[in-house]
Amino acid sequence: MDRFGRLAWLWTAALAFSAGGASADTLRLKDGRLCDFAKIARAEGGFKIPFKNGDVFVPAAMVAEAVLLSPEGDYIPANDEEKAKVEKGLVPFDGKWIPKAQRDRLLKERAEKAKARMEDLKKHMEWRNRYMAQSAHFKFEYTIAPDIFDTYRDFLEAYFTIFAKKFKIGMPAKGDGRLKVCFYHDAEYYYQVSGAPRGAIGYFRFVEPIELNFFYDQGDVAETQDVLFHECNHYLVHLINPKFVYPHWLAEGMAEYYGASSWDPAKKELKSGLLQEGRIVVLMDAIAGNEWQKLEDLIRMQDFGGLHYAWAWSLVHMLMENPKTAPAFQGFFLNLALGKGVKRVDCGNGMQTVAPDEAISLFKAALKIKELSDLQSEWFDYVKKLEVKTGRGYALAGNWAMQVDLKHRAIRYFKTSLEKGEIKASTYDRLGRLLVDKEMIKEGIEAYRKAVELDPLCARTYMRLGNALARQKGEENEKEAERLMLLALELDPDDPYLKFEAPWKK
Repeated sequence: MDRFGRLAWLWTAALAFSAGGASADTLRLKDGRLCDFAKIARAEGGFKIPFKNGDVFVPAAMVAEAVLLSPEGDYIPANDEEKAKVEKGLVPFDGKWIPKAQRDRLLKERAEKAKARMEDLKKHMEWRNRYMAQSAHFKFEYTIAPDIFDTYRDFLEAYFTIFAKKFKIGMPAKGDGRLKVCFYHDAEYYYQVSGAPRGAIGYFRFVEPIELNFFYDQGDVAETQDVLFHECNHYLVHLINPKFVYPHWLAEGMAEYYGASSWDPAKKELKSGLLQEGRIVVLMDAIAGNEWQKLEDLIRMQDFGGLHYAWAWSLVHMLMENPKTAPAFQGFFLNLALGKGVKRVDCGNGMQTVAPDEAISLFKAALKIKELSDLQSEWFDYVKKLEVKTGRGYALAGNWAMQVDLKHRAIRYFKTSLEKGEIKASTYDRLGRLLVDKEMIKEGIEAYRKAVELDPLCARTYMRLGNALARQKGEENEKEAERLMLLALELDPDDPYLKFEAPWKK
């Protein structure tokens, strides 16, 4: 049997081993994941999960709730006083000492109740059993945990209220007026049920049936919120005039402006118009390469890419954040869709828009400028002053560069993000992929190991780490590569994508 044939056999054996164990213990992570394993043991600082191919340690800081149905171990006394109590059959529990049998009974009762809650969450992760809820302006269908959903519901309501006041929108007259918003806990559910294009974690469907769809990205919750703000803005703008389609520079510029919002769940406060640091990094690179975006070309542009999103955001941000221009720009924005005398043209499916010449004419009139070049100079000066202060901005820029296949730039962005203190497993994992792809294997392995430390339950990172080690010479590396890939399959035997990462499938 050759090496790849042996790996294929081991892979099948790992699946059989994982499927055969009855699931008894569960960890609910703070990011929303539910992790079932046959045995989870408490360990100093967290939890240890034994597998055939090695133990996995999960820090307590990652865990929201642990349901351990297996018996607790004996308590180890810290001093002579505690030793005397233990010898009498007592153990510490909820701040007092009680008989061990009583503790075990209470723990079992708590575990059974918690397990019932976990099972209810799992049941609702099936789309046919999804949760449903309504708020003042939205109706929701979701498979994420209710406590996570509550935050999104609250800030969407606050978002609607703020935007409605500023842009004078109301509920649509059709039906009960509430927009359907669908949240999915899993990427595959999101793509299969919603029909969303691959690569986007959220999208607004502006033709019937109108709805918002989102995938809750557990690896980057902040990005999920940014995308939700962005896509929801498309819906709110749609309400201004459901038969009007805004030109790209305005639609995406405004969505990016509101995409940079923050929500304080404790104070129930929403702040909009913050800096899009990921976009600023992209603009800094463009400026360094003397790739300035002319304003008229941006207005006339039909084919929008990531760089154009950055330029459009910076223009809208400048106009919306300046008290002298904000009222005029907002008036122009509303006038395009609602104003009398505006020359609108058909753009298909019963929708209308404005041609670039009409948009330019109305834009100059609203802002009281003779030539676009006058505003362009002001815009360029504004962009030059924008600064990136956090590592997250570079991480977002790295995500963009990775998506558009600018690998060397993405590597630089991710490294800068980490240097600035944005330490995340997802960043190390993406950096590892890029480094290995560029044949920087040793450095890529180091990045993967960091990712595993930060998220020890991400099966795909173990598989990618194993793949990278398999490309190193030496029997020791080969054995460790096999162990890690098999451990990945034990961690998540139902993940259909792990087989595509396995070398025997290539």
